[in-house]
Amino acid sequence: MGKYDDIINLPHHVSKKHPQMPIADRAAQFAPFAALTGYGEQIKETARTTEEFHQVSGREKEELDQKLQILQQTQYKHPLISIYYFAPDARKQGGHYNKTTGCVKKIDVINEKLMMIDGNEIAFSQLYCLFFDDLLTYGRRVGGDNEMVEDLIQDLFLKLYQKKITLEDNTRLRPFLFRALKNLIYNQLLRNSKLQPLPDYDFSFDLNYTIDDQLFLTQDQGLSDEVYRMLRGLTGRQKEIIYLRFIHEMSFDEISEIMEINIQSARNLLARSMEKLRKEAILAIILFFI
Repeated sequence: MGKYDDIINLPHHVSKKHPQMPIADRAAQFAPFAALTGYGEQIKETARTTEEFHQVSGREKEELDQKLQILQQTQYKHPLISIYYFAPDARKQGGHYNKTTGCVKKIDVINEKLMMIDGNEIAFSQLYCLFFDDLLTYGRRVGGDNEMVEDLIQDLFLKLYQKKITLEDNTRLRPFLFRALKNLIYNQLLRNSKLQPLPDYDFSFDLNYTIDDQLFLTQDQGLSDEVYRMLRGLTGRQKEIIYLRFIHEMSFDEISEIMEINIQSARNLLARSMEKLRKEAILAIILFFI
């Protein structure tokens, strides 16, 4: 038998005139600071949790430094990147890990800050992970799935660091990275499928109509389907050169290095690709009015 079992269930007075006070209000009477302004907010703030800052390992720091050096050399192109970074909490110890995607405005080496076009500024010391979205998107289109392409990009930067590869001419860095990634993907696809390497093998290049690429953007679903159909009629290399020229706005010099052809061949390939699209477009218009 408990200490208070003899009284705990005894009947208690219930007023027939006045309604009972809610339990929450009755409990508040015993909270001496409940009447103070901001008491509720203070309780919520105390209950709010934060994350601890985890220092990156030596190898991760080396990879981040390598990527920041590359960004410094290519910042004039305002590359699209995704960043995982630690944002310290303004009120208590710790903070939160956030992700942001945007275009780089400037690498401030003196103040050790990564400055984005949208105004966001992130200290180098707060960086946790950094991805080159341009490389990732290009790699997926060449023929790799997300996981494989991310792994190969990490391998690429690790090799750059280990071999201490540097390019004096900053304008050569972006095509170098694109070409190196494409070769890594091709080699991986060949290993996976046990294909024999052929010099003229035309790998597929996925140039699907997507809103995020802003390619042939239209609100007319019927027209967008027609554009997609026309793009499917192009070869892999024709899709690739259109993607590099109009999505990444690359020069023919850069394109020729990535596709490993001379500049005139790059011009000719783009001209043939656009001519094929024009013919398909004219045919689509004729069929529309028949």
